[in-house]
Amino acid sequence: MLLTIFASITLGVMATLAYYLRRVPEGPSCPRCGAATRQADRDVIGASPPAAWLDRWTAVRSCPVCGWDGRQRRGREPEPVGQDGRRGGAP
Repeated sequence: MLLTIFASITLGVMATLAYYLRRVPEGPSCPRCGAATRQADRDVIGASPPAAWLDRWTAVRSCPVCGWDGRQRRGREPEPVGQDGRRGGAP
């Protein structure tokens, strides 16, 4: 009985984590404006220590064009970003 309860709780936690990770946008493009994003400083986002275990699957990023800050799934390698935030520029 105890094993069934433990398995149910584990399944619920895993389903919640999978749902969250599926909803997080994939990088390196900004989900708001489509510009290239940059690696953000952790203090800008206010990442808490318990959320540090998410760093394996997600990255803290920010958009220099529209000001979006948040987490993105690790995906393609980011393209260089220019000072104006457009792709293809020197970082």
